[in-house]
Amino acid sequence: MNVLQEKFYRALESRDHNLEGIGTLGEKSVHATLKYFLCEDHSCHEILMESFVADVVVDKTIYEIQSGQFNKLRSKILNYPLDYDLHIVYPIDESKTIIWLNELGEEVERRKSPKKGNIYDVVRELYKIRPVLKHRKLTIDCIFMDVVEYRLLDGWDVTKKKRATKLDRVPVKLNKIISLSEPQDYRQFLPPNLPQEFMSRDIKKLVKLRDRQVSALLLVLREMEIISVVGKQGNAYIYAVD
Repeated sequence: MNVLQEKFYRALESRDHNLEGIGTLGEKSVHATLKYFLCEDHSCHEILMESFVADVVVDKTIYEIQSGQFNKLRSKILNYPLDYDLHIVYPIDESKTIIWLNELGEEVERRKSPKKGNIYDVVRELYKIRPVLKHRKLTIDCIFMDVVEYRLLDGWDVTKKKRATKLDRVPVKLNKIISLSEPQDYRQFLPPNLPQEFMSRDIKKLVKLRDRQVSALLLVLREMEIISVVGKQGNAYIYAVD
């Protein structure tokens, strides 16, 4: 077991000690686990910085744990003290087990989700803050975890699963951390075998992303000066890796 994994398991223990069972807020266990992972000292959590409350502050580094809606962080990014480093911590479910509970809280079914999280999951969020990605000392930490998601059988169809309540996502294992700090870090979004000059359809074919995801990715990579537009073919742009 490596040092990070040991630290993560200590965070799980701290979370279990401070949380009482499965919560009603979808991100409660994820948020709590990551706070203790970033700093085991509870006094480092929920710190007032200027007019904002930061999730974790350690020495001269601010951590904001955000599972989505990066657009809500833009004002924080621009207004936190400039002498602090700022990390946005983005959890990614690399593997997920879904457990269904009845109204008594008893497990009635569990299954492994076929969906596997990957680095492209963060692209939509990066797109929302692309004008500030190169601002000051900003790092995006993508934390890949195995999680167990608890759902309540209270949906409105026959199976009671459609639009059912998602009670909580509980992390059980840390797999890896990928950090995006320097512009060159964003080159890892370029798939292998991508030609020097390419079109959006080439990325879509290699990575199997939806059209909107590809469009968001291309805008992020242009913002970070990883690619540039070098021409057009009909209505489609031709890009080149810088």
